[in-house]
Amino acid sequence: MILVCFCGIWIGKQSVYAQTWYVSSQVSDPEGENDGLSEDAPFDHFCRLYGRAQEGDTILLEKGSVFRGEIFYPKEGMTIATYGEGKSPKIYGSLDNGADATKWTLYYQKDGMKIWKYYRQTCDVGVIHLGGKKYATRVYSYWNGKKAVCTMNINKAFKVKKELTYDLSFYQDYPKVITNCANDPEYGGMGALYLRCDSGNPGEVFSSIEFAEGVNKNYYAALIHCDGDNITIDGITCMYGNSIGISAGGNGNITIKNCTVGWVGGTPNSYNAGTSDQYGFVPASGEGIRLDGDYNTCKNCYVHDCFDGGILVETSDFNKYLTWHTTVQNNKVERCMNGIYFLVHLIDLKKFTQIATVKYNTIKDCGYGWTSDKNFYFTWGNSMDGGGINYDTTEENNKSKITLKGNKITHSKAMNIFNKKNMDKWMKKHELTSPNGCRF
Repeated sequence: MILVCFCGIWIGKQSVYAQTWYVSSQVSDPEGENDGLSEDAPFDHFCRLYGRAQEGDTILLEKGSVFRGEIFYPKEGMTIATYGEGKSPKIYGSLDNGADATKWTLYYQKDGMKIWKYYRQTCDVGVIHLGGKKYATRVYSYWNGKKAVCTMNINKAFKVKKELTYDLSFYQDYPKVITNCANDPEYGGMGALYLRCDSGNPGEVFSSIEFAEGVNKNYYAALIHCDGDNITIDGITCMYGNSIGISAGGNGNITIKNCTVGWVGGTPNSYNAGTSDQYGFVPASGEGIRLDGDYNTCKNCYVHDCFDGGILVETSDFNKYLTWHTTVQNNKVERCMNGIYFLVHLIDLKKFTQIATVKYNTIKDCGYGWTSDKNFYFTWGNSMDGGGINYDTTEENNKSKITLKGNKITHSKAMNIFNKKNMDKWMKKHELTSPNGCRF
C-alpha cells in the first residue's frame, strides 16, 4: 500500500519518558483507531504523530512502506529507524507514479515531435525519473512579472511547443499569481507539466515515472529536515524531492546512517528575469544529504543521481556553530555533480573552523549524472567541472583541517582539494582512476 499525506510534521517538546512509535503505510486505519504504540497497531501515516510524539522519542517506520507527499521534521533527541522485514521504508516527494496512460493527454504533435500534458498540477519538478538510469531533464524559463520568457532572450515569450527542442525534455509551468521569484509566498510552485516523449504516451512507454517535486506547495524543503540536535536517522530511503533528501538543518550531533537518497534536486533558486538575465540560465540547486552543523556524521549511506553534491557540507552566516566537526565515512556516491562537496561562503571566514574526516568512501561517475547531460544547460551546474571530492572556498583558512583517507574515486571528472601543496600527500592515500585527472 502506498500512502499520500500532504503534511509536514513537527514534533513536540520532550516528554519525561521516551516513547517508541510505529508507522506503516501497509495498514488501513481511516478512522485513526490505532494508537501507534506497537507493531500490531501502527499509525498509517506521519500526520498521526502530530501532538503525540515528543522530543527524545523513537519513530520506527515499517520496512516495505512507501510514504508519498511527506516532509518530516524530527526534533531534539529523536531517532528515526525501521522495524519489520523487507526493503527499507521509502519517503517520496513524488505524489504518484505517472506510468499510467490515462494520466497523460497529447498536447501537441508535429513532424514526429509529441508533447504530453500530465493530468494534475505538479510542484516545481526538478527532474523526472523514468526507471533505471533513464530520465527527462527540465527546460527552464524566466518570469518577468507577467509571463514566462526565454532564458537566452528575456524579450521573447516562452512557448512550450517551440522550446522543448529534444526528446525527453519537460517544462514546469507557473501559476498565474506568480510575481517575480520562486520563493514568492503566493507561488507555491504549482503548475502544469509538459513532457516531450516522441515514442508515444509516456504512461505506456515507461514502467515507472516519478517526479522530483516539492511537497505541499513547498518549493524548497528537505524530505527529512532535522529541527534540533542529537538526532539519528537510520535505514530510511528518501527519493524524488526537488531540493534536498536529508538535511541536518545546521544542528549538531546529527547521525545519518544506512540511508539511501536518490533523484533529488533541480529546483530553481530564482526565476526573476530582472535579476538573473545576466546568467542566460536559471540557477538551480539540490543535494542528497546536507550535513551542515557541528559533530555531524554521515556513514554507510548510498547517494545517487542528485543535482549538486551527493553529500554536501555547506556553511553560511546563519549557522549557530562556528566550528564544525564532520565525519563522512564508508559511503557510496554515484552520478552526482559532486560526490562529496565542501562549500564555504561566509562573510568572515576567519571566524570559522572546519575539521572534517573523509575516509573510505566510494565515489563513481560523479560529474556525469543527469545534470551533466549535453542538453541540460540552463543552470550553473553546466559551468562546474564536478567530480569526486570538491573543497570550494573563497580563500584558504589555515585553521581548517580536512583529513582524507582511503577514498576510492573512479570515473569522476575532477578533484579539487584547494591547492597544489596537498597533491602528493593526497595521491598517496587514495585510489584514483579519473579520465581528467586531478584539479587543484
